[in-house]
Amino acid sequence: MKITSITPILCDGGFRPWTFVKITTDEGITGYGDCTDWGSAVPVAGCVADLAPLIVGQDPANIERIWWQLYNKTIRSIGGIAHKAMAGIDSALWDIKGKRLGVPVYDLLGGKMRDSLRLYWTHCGSSRNNYADVLGVPPIRSFDDLARLAEEVRERGYTAVKTNIFRPGVRRGPRGVSAGTITSEQIEDAQSVVGTFRKYGGADLGIALDVAFSFNMGAATKLAR
Repeated sequence: MKITSITPILCDGGFRPWTFVKITTDEGITGYGDCTDWGSAVPVAGCVADLAPLIVGQDPANIERIWWQLYNKTIRSIGGIAHKAMAGIDSALWDIKGKRLGVPVYDLLGGKMRDSLRLYWTHCGSSRNNYADVLGVPPIRSFDDLARLAEEVRERGYTAVKTNIFRPGVRRGPRGVSAGTITSEQIEDAQSVVGTFRKYGGADLGIALDVAFSFNMGAATKLAR
């Protein structure tokens, strides 16, 4: 089996693009990998295209060999966009191997650990606050709206959520220049959001707060307290 093409795919996700890698072979097996990057989708896709000629024509079964070829090619830019592109290629190669052997990839990586996974509702509340029009869902414009969403979480069977620091009805843009500090307003908003989920989602609802790399150690400690 030989690799015949490697193609980056950019998919419109509404407010964020998704980036995938498609690898085709001369035996008709196609593998897909995910290398989505929220801030640099086009450069990641460009890196995938740049790396493609290096491995077209090779046997996709040689995953480790290909990884080290990609690593050496990008050794002056380790991490970041280069490694995201490599991860998409690597995942697609594993997808091909699993399809070729007729087994799920987890069988190739040591076997299955569990039969089910606990799911959480990610960016619960904040996405509806910022992108309700794109998602086609009711917007979050008040803490009453957030309370109703917390109840919906339980009704739909979720046992955990991940949310963000936001104020209903206020759409905040990019953080801009920040030294990682936290304001009293942000602490108040965090308390209100988490408190609403706790009150209306239930005492046993798992709640995670995504702060998106915003705070230094002192600010994070202050927020936690």
